[in-house]
Amino acid sequence: MITSPIIIYEHKLALVPFEDIFIHIEKNFLNDLLLYDLLKDNKIDLRKKDTKKLIYHHLIYNICEEIINIKRKYKVDVCITYNSIYKESDSEICSYIDCNILYDQLIRTIKNIEKTLYITFYHLNENININNLESGEVIDILNLIITKMSRASTGKNVNFSKIRDFVKKFELTFLDEQYFRQINCHHLLI
Repeated sequence: MITSPIIIYEHKLALVPFEDIFIHIEKNFLNDLLLYDLLKDNKIDLRKKDTKKLIYHHLIYNICEEIINIKRKYKVDVCITYNSIYKESDSEICSYIDCNILYDQLIRTIKNIEKTLYITFYHLNENININNLESGEVIDILNLIITKMSRASTGKNVNFSKIRDFVKKFELTFLDEQYFRQINCHHLLI
């Protein structure tokens, strides 16, 4: 599932657009909603506990797998960037739920994942690509991302025991301590 991240070797950093990850999440999430009969009247109800568990499972699993694969392949830390979360025009999921409601839920979920699992997300107002990495504004954004990642990895006691309740609440059985250590950020300022 490896997307095409933007690798910035001098900072040992990869930027991965969340939209690229969401393409995989969306398909699997919709399939599971059908499988578990959670798609009533062709509508997704995000208030249902099982639906929330599924969305957390798919978001966390796909994000973690992406981080692990990129770290393994490029030997860099990973920041998930987002602007619009998903491409509304290409999104099948928007035919089952109001896109504004979905967007709000995804933002809340992302913030909860970031706070709980110490995965770095960064909201961009404009897209960063390989062609604009040298612009002053993008350099400033990269410095902010690096600072945020450094604070996250050194400012908190990153420890799996704090995550156990979260894992239990959403039945995230794949997220054990060994898996958590693979996604953990080790970014240090040099």
